Parts: sequence; structure tokens; C-alpha cells
Amino acid sequence: MLPPIASLSLFRDLPLKVQLPPDLERQVKALAERPQATLSPTDWPAYIDEAVALTTRCVDHCESEMSRLTEQRFSMPDPNALKQRLIGDPRRQVDQLLQGLKQKLANEKQEWARRVAKQMSDVATTLDQQIDSLVMSRHDEEEGLAFTPDAKWLRDFEGWKVAVFDKWASHLAPLLQSKTTQLIQPEIDGIREILDEPLVVALPTPSPMPLPMGRDQAKEYVEKVPTPTAFEAFFELFKGNLATVSMIAGMVIIPVVSDLMSAAAAHIKAMIMGVIVAPILGFAALQAKGMRRKIITTGEEKARQNLRKAIATEAKAELDRFKPDAERYSAAYCNTAQSAALAVIEPTIARSFDRREQRAAADLAKAHMSGERLQELTGTLRQVKTQLTGQLLVDLKRRQLELVSGAQGTQAMAAKA
Repeated sequence: MLPPIASLSLFRDLPLKVQLPPDLERQVKALAERPQATLSPTDWPAYIDEAVALTTRCVDHCESEMSRLTEQRFSMPDPNALKQRLIGDPRRQVDQLLQGLKQKLANEKQEWARRVAKQMSDVATTLDQQIDSLVMSRHDEEEGLAFTPDAKWLRDFEGWKVAVFDKWASHLAPLLQSKTTQLIQPEIDGIREILDEPLVVALPTPSPMPLPMGRDQAKEYVEKVPTPTAFEAFFELFKGNLATVSMIAGMVIIPVVSDLMSAAAAHIKAMIMGVIVAPILGFAALQAKGMRRKIITTGEEKARQNLRKAIATEAKAELDRFKPDAERYSAAYCNTAQSAALAVIEPTIARSFDRREQRAAADLAKAHMSGERLQELTGTLRQVKTQLTGQLLVDLKRRQLELVSGAQGTQAMAAKA
């Protein structure tokens, strides 16, 4: 009777160490449960051949499983790459969008300065049209005439200015909110899509812009034009005409008349000079009225131009005071909008990435545990394969050699007999 092969006990524990295919597992269990003590010498060769075949199949299965597990372990994501994909890349994209939002709001300050300048230019054009319709009132004074804007026209003009500034200031607030919201909405949508969380940013409605100071202080516009009286105009014309006639008379008339009338009486000579002066008086009287009317017309036109210029200068000074106020107002709202947006976005980003890091830690731990498990399984398979090939298979082949040697010895003895 042959001694049992102790290493065949590996088959008994093999299904507990390695997961085998169902058919191979059944065969291994059947062979392990078969007692070696009951084998007759003639049963051993078949038993050993079956054990060798099963051992070879088990070794092949271990090698196949080790190859599969090794491929699976190498195909698993790298923990650093996984962390970069789950946290690093989204964080970089969110930071880029956040920086773009801040840059947009910084550039928007300059854009609002340009818009305010354009609005100011449009108002200035309309202002010139309003001033062109100036209606004046004329008042007589001791030294001449005083021209002032018509009271009704001035009230209407002041009312128009008040309406323009009120409308400008009242429209600026909602316009700032709507345009700023539209400006940063793409970045907010991008951040919300990356975070995959609800993110709603409602920018505050700015308070109405305060109007420039000093607009309620009425200013008087007066242009005075000195005008001569009728007598002054007459005397001025008479004096000028008399000087002209005297020059002509002194050069031509008097010498001629003196030669012709050297013997004439003095009263005749006086009468002749009176006749010469009489037309001068007449022409001066006729021209005095026209001259005075012309002086008044010229003075009135000059007064109109000066009043227009004074009113335009004052109104544009108000515009100049409004422009920097509007620029500062819009710039301040851009800063407010940025603070309001970041007050909602940054906490949402922080919460989202805290949760991502928690999930990533769990995923990284799971990946690490999976890698260790695969490594343990591979080590177990390698250990089982070593036991099968280095111990059991050697024992089985040794028994095969013993059986072959025994059979050959038996045949030799039979041949001698």
C-alpha cells in the first residue's frame, strides 16, 4: 500500500482561498474528499493523472486571474488624477469664471463713464435747441434798456431742466441693475453648471442718484444796453452832419460866396448860411429816429446772444457737475454689485467644494481599498500558484515516477521468472 500524498490537502482548502469555476470546484472537492487510503495500487495511476490535470488547470486559472486582476488594478484611476478631476479641474474653471466676473465689473466702470458722456452729449444737444427758443423781455431804465429772459420761458426752461435731470437720475438706477445683471449672468450660469448646485444672484436695486447741489438757487440773467434819447441821437447826427457841411462850406461855398457877395450886407450873408444849415437840421431830425431804432435792434441782438451764452454756460455747468456724480454713482454700484455677487457665489463655492472633498475622500478611500484588495487577491493567487507548482505538482510527479518505476520493476521480475 502506497503512503498518502500529504500535499493533496491543498485541494481541500483551495476553494476557500481562490474562487474557482463551478465545474473545476466540483472536481477539486471530489478529489479532495476521496480517501487515499482506499486506493488500490491499480487505482493510483489514474488518481495521480487526474490530480495532475486538476493541478494544472488550477495553476492556469490562477495565472489567468492574476493577469485579469493586474489589468484591473492598472486600469483603476490614479488617486492624484482622480482628485485633480474631481476637485482641481472644477476649482480652476470656477476661479477663472470668478476672475472674469470681477474683470467685467472693473471694465464696466469705464463703459459707464462712456455711456454717461454720450448721454451728456445728447442732453447738451437738446439743451442748445431749448436755448435757441429764448424769449426776452425788455425794460426801460435811466441809462438805456434792460433785457431779461421772459418769465414764462424761464419757468418752462427751468422745469425742462428739472425734468431732464430727474428722468436721467431715475433711469440710471434700474438701468445699472439690469445691465450689470445681464453682464455677469454668463459667469454665474457657468459657475452654477460646474458646481451643479442652485445659484441665484439678485443684485440690489440702487437708491436714486442725488441731483447736483445748487440747482434750486435761481440766478438772474440781465443784459443792459445803453441807448441814446431822441435828442441825443438828433444832436449826434446834427453835429456830425454839421461838421461835414462846415468842412465843405469852408473849402468851397464860403470862398465863392464871399467873392460874389463881398459887398453884400451882413444879414444877407447870415441868411445864406442859415439856408445852408437848415437842411442839416432837417436831415438830422429825420435820421435820429432810424438811428435810435437801429441802435436798439443791434443792442437787443447782442443782449440775446449774451443771454443765450450765459444760460447755456450755467446749464452746462450743471451738466458738468452731474457727469462726475453719475460716473462715481455707476462705479460705486459696480463695486456694490461685485460685493453682492461674491457674497452669494463664494459661500456657495466653498460649500460645494467642501462636499466635493468629502465625496472625493470617500471615492479615494474606496479606490485605495479596491487597489489593496486587488493586490491581496493577486498575492493570494500567487501564493496558491506557488504551493501548487512548487509542492503539490512536484509530489504528484514524484509519485508518478515512483509508480512508473514500480511498474517497470514488476515487469522485469516477471520477465526473469
